Amino acid sequence: THGRGIWILDSVSSLQELTPQVTTAGAGLFSIRPAAMIRFAQPKAHAGDMIFRGENPPAGAIVDYYLGRAGAQVALGVHDASGALITALEPLRTPGVNRVVWNLRHAQVAAPPRRASASDDEEGGGGGGLAGPFVVPGTYIVKLVVDGRTFEQRVAVSDDPRLVVAPAARTEW
Repeated sequence: THGRGIWILDSVSSLQELTPQVTTAGAGLFSIRPAAMIRFAQPKAHAGDMIFRGENPPAGAIVDYYLGRAGAQVALGVHDASGALITALEPLRTPGVNRVVWNLRHAQVAAPPRRASASDDEEGGGGGGLAGPFVVPGTYIVKLVVDGRTFEQRVAVSDDPRLVVAPAARTEW
């Protein structure tokens, strides 16, 4: 920044909502800003000057929450309007304010089983799974469960504004 720069915070709701009531409760889930399913054709930056570029905000819904102590039993998941689990998120368990980004997709699809081959040892075995499909635009419920206490926030998800897709076709995807 050469001493002339500024800091840009992508989301300050966790700082604004971190009240004495939240810290006394020992846990809390903060407001979640609306998220759009932007599809990046090439996630790499341009080929120009790479020295003075900043990071873009993460692609997805930013989920901030507070934990008052280490060792708490923590679960974090995204549910549809009927309450069905869409995907489980891997929560951080560090005391203080934590952040997880939901990629706006259903749960990961398991990879089909593979036959073992001699090259598996060289390639590191084979791998994980496939990213689940994007969710249908709408409102979802993020649930944080800490030591049996549930905290909920809603998040509005919209489609990529550059796409024009009929709702029926989007649902079939």
